[in-house]
Amino acid sequence: MLTTYTFNADAILNAYNSDSFGVGFLVGLGLGVKYDYFSYKSTLSGGNFGFDARFNLGMRLIFGSRYALDFMTRFPFMEQTTGLKKTYSGADVKYKEDASFSVRFT
Repeated sequence: MLTTYTFNADAILNAYNSDSFGVGFLVGLGLGVKYDYFSYKSTLSGGNFGFDARFNLGMRLIFGSRYALDFMTRFPFMEQTTGLKKTYSGADVKYKEDASFSVRFT
C-alpha cells in the first residue's frame, strides 16, 4: 500500500471570463512524501519512505461564477527507490511513476 501526502501550490491564469462562463489554466508544483507499507524494506525496517515532487498542469472551466470543473495532470519528476536489490549489481531498484490525471468539481 502506497500512501502519498502532497502539498500543491497552483496558479490560475484566466483566459476568458464572462458573467456565466470562464476558462482558465492551472500551473503549479506539488511537493510531498511517500510511504510504502508493503515494500521489501517494510519487512525489515518498517517501510520505504521517500520524497515526491510533481509539476501540475491543467484547465479550469467556470460556470455561473460559482462552480468550476478542473482537469488536472500531475507529472512526477523524481525517481523512487523500492529497497529491492538487483541481483547482478547490488543496487536498489528505482522507478518513476506515470503521470496522474484527475477531474475535480469545486
